[in-house]
Amino acid sequence: MRSRWLLVSSVALCLCAIGCGGLRLGSRRSTDLVVLAADPEDGRVGRANVTAAGRTVDLTQERTAVRVRAGEAPGPPVPISEAEIQRRFGAAMAAMLALTAGTIALAARAPQPREFVLYFQTATDEPTVESQAALPDIVNFVRGRQVPDVSVVGHTDTTGDPVANYELGMQRARLIRDQLLAVGMPSALIDITSHGEADLLVTTADNIAEGRNRRVVVVVR
Repeated sequence: MRSRWLLVSSVALCLCAIGCGGLRLGSRRSTDLVVLAADPEDGRVGRANVTAAGRTVDLTQERTAVRVRAGEAPGPPVPISEAEIQRRFGAAMAAMLALTAGTIALAARAPQPREFVLYFQTATDEPTVESQAALPDIVNFVRGRQVPDVSVVGHTDTTGDPVANYELGMQRARLIRDQLLAVGMPSALIDITSHGEADLLVTTADNIAEGRNRRVVVVVR
């Protein structure tokens, strides 16, 4: 679907809406005026349909409008001037654009979390060579965040006792935390915990050695 701007005004309502699909009107409002306008950011014009009293009217041209009265079918599309659009909807359109700009700015200020997965050798707290080499990359990524928060979660496979695996997971988490500290990460940023064998990446039966489950997940927010 292409983006569109639908402008709607009535005796009791003045609003600006962005979306796709159909619009049902004429049940409670005395009179509604629906206008199809171009997106003010990219100039695109989509299409819309207005349904009331069992009749549907399609709006496909920029600055075309349809009037709907309560209990009546919508009239035919008619052109409307840019001056009239600004008179009726200028304030609502400006408010919508300001809200959209604020939402985009907020999203830009809130970077998405990133996960780093580090794997371990069987029944040990010794990372694989590849995981050991990734630790400086994690620290460099954290340094690029303005207000970082780091969680380190230890996991195991299903070999051994669940209680012992919880402790092994915690041991692995502590080891990764200490190694992150050793390569320059501030200790105040890091929170550690263990899920043991309770959160398997690869579902297995009990007492199955699975390398992808022997891991520590570092989440940087």
